[in-house]
Amino acid sequence: MGFYTWSDKFNVHFEEMDRQHQRFFELLNQMYEYNERQDRTPEQIDQLFKDLFDYAMVHFSKEEQLFEQIGFPEKAQHKAQHQYFQKLLLELRREHFQEVKTVPLSVFHFMRDWLLSHILEADQHYGEYIRKVQ
Repeated sequence: MGFYTWSDKFNVHFEEMDRQHQRFFELLNQMYEYNERQDRTPEQIDQLFKDLFDYAMVHFSKEEQLFEQIGFPEKAQHKAQHQYFQKLLLELRREHFQEVKTVPLSVFHFMRDWLLSHILEADQHYGEYIRKVQ
């Protein structure tokens, strides 16, 4: 079992977004599990982080497109949260993922906690909105 465990309570009940959120957990688990290996390399850690960052940008873009399609009234605030996380990820990469052989556990805790908080709070709002307008 990985560091990040998916639960159905994280579902926003919009299939595409739920699949993407689950993929986040998979990518974070891959990075965590690789970080635990003795034969890890800084280059591979950085590549795993880059993959996570790239996926986050695709996911955020898809969510924001969905907000436009459904007329989600909280889209500006939600987009600001995405931009904040994007900035934090870039800072984390600069501080922890380049030229390091291991990533501090606190970084994994931070990423997990931000993602869970975002899904359980902000993302649930658009899930509720979709169910209301359908």
